[in-house]
Amino acid sequence: MRDVFVAHTPTLPKVAPGALVVAAYRRQRGFEAELLVRQAHMADAVGVVLPSMSNLMLTTRRPAERLDMPLLTLPDRDPVALARQLSREVHAPERHASSPVPRVLKALRAPLSTPDRVVDAVDSELGCVTAVLRAEGALVAGELVAPVPESLFERGVPEIVNVEGGHLLCAPVFVEDAMRPDLWLVARLPHSHVFWVDASMHALTAAGMALATWAARQRLIGERNARDRSTLLSELMDNSTSLPRHVAEHAVRAGWRLEGWHVGIQVRLSGDTQQLLRLTPRVRELLAEHGLDGPVVERTDGWACWVTTPKMPSSGSHREFTMRVRSALGRAEVIGDVVGGIGRPYAGPAGLVQSLKEAREACLFAGDGSRRGRVEHVDELGVMRVLADWYRSEAFRAYAKTLLAPLLENGEEALLETLRTYLELESSASSTASALRVHRNTVALRVSRVEEMLSMNPAGPDERLVLQLACRVLQCLTRRRSSRRWRTSADQAAGSRRR
Repeated sequence: MRDVFVAHTPTLPKVAPGALVVAAYRRQRGFEAELLVRQAHMADAVGVVLPSMSNLMLTTRRPAERLDMPLLTLPDRDPVALARQLSREVHAPERHASSPVPRVLKALRAPLSTPDRVVDAVDSELGCVTAVLRAEGALVAGELVAPVPESLFERGVPEIVNVEGGHLLCAPVFVEDAMRPDLWLVARLPHSHVFWVDASMHALTAAGMALATWAARQRLIGERNARDRSTLLSELMDNSTSLPRHVAEHAVRAGWRLEGWHVGIQVRLSGDTQQLLRLTPRVRELLAEHGLDGPVVERTDGWACWVTTPKMPSSGSHREFTMRVRSALGRAEVIGDVVGGIGRPYAGPAGLVQSLKEAREACLFAGDGSRRGRVEHVDELGVMRVLADWYRSEAFRAYAKTLLAPLLENGEEALLETLRTYLELESSASSTASALRVHRNTVALRVSRVEEMLSMNPAGPDERLVLQLACRVLQCLTRRRSSRRWRTSADQAAGSRRR
């Protein structure tokens, strides 16, 4: 029953489905009552009330029974007063259901410090069990008492799922991307009236707005802290021999121990580096799970990390250290495609800088080619370290740009990437096709076009070596330019804050 309608004549105007019709005219006997029943049936009403009748005529009762239309008689009742009383009863669930939204908003007026406040507010006002989930389904806060359908995370729309013993209300929380939720607010509600379920869904959506504000604020704080960490590390690497006072003070406030023995770790992320800030907590968590507690600083293509110990590590400890880093990054499937490099242990601020440089150097070779590991220690590179000097040579950089100019000037990024992958994978067209996710014939056509544009044959040992070094140098230059842009923006932000 959705509404109460007062009929002033037996012929009804447009009546909403689910209404209870109350006759308010004087003559309700005979054909008038029969006509009213038929009209109510055609309007999808739920019943007819005749306030002034005590006995129903047979000609009225039979059509009502045939049409399954409930027919009630209430002698000596005022139809208007009766309709008003019935309306209060019918709309009581709607009035009751209108209260949770303002109550939830009132409970969340103050800025959130943790997502647990959202959980507590929703639980207390709706009488349900609430949980905050990440976009992939991991629990952030609250308690999840019913499994969430996996298809829910693919759609990103509010949904009410009927489960055993109640309802599962799922509200997406958007922070940056309007098409992809960053969080989910899920509430387990016991069996309730449809109005209460709908109102609870609205209240959950309102709570999601407060949660989105909290997440956006946390993201801004994270970006500010990331810029501070990056700026501090850049200043440390630029002034490692004579540490300025403000750098030392900043390091103390950041909790960095500059004294002691440091082992640097460089983690490089392939693909979308715009997710670095979002992935930093996960990287820190993975390293800490393997006993690698230390600062994690965002760089242009990944993260710089290090572990500090009060005493010099033993000569054979680098093997165990390398195994722990490999184990940590081996579980980084949630983060994406990552590789790592590890430096030697050194003492003091200058030693930290040296170890991080070696870690970055080792990271250049990690994952390059089928025989290279995903994590490389600088001591395991051997002759590969000699190539690092070529990468830093200004003369060879200029030569690499000249050599690959036909590809660079014509914007042939696909050909350049194919050439680099083809040379790194030992000139295997099948392996290159698999790595680039293209057909083998496409690789063959691209290599043939590269030979034509460069007038060089990658199959020759000398030309193959020169082309491979040139591609690697060009790749390093691209990463370095991105790093400079990162550092410049960080320095500007830090300068504006100091001013």
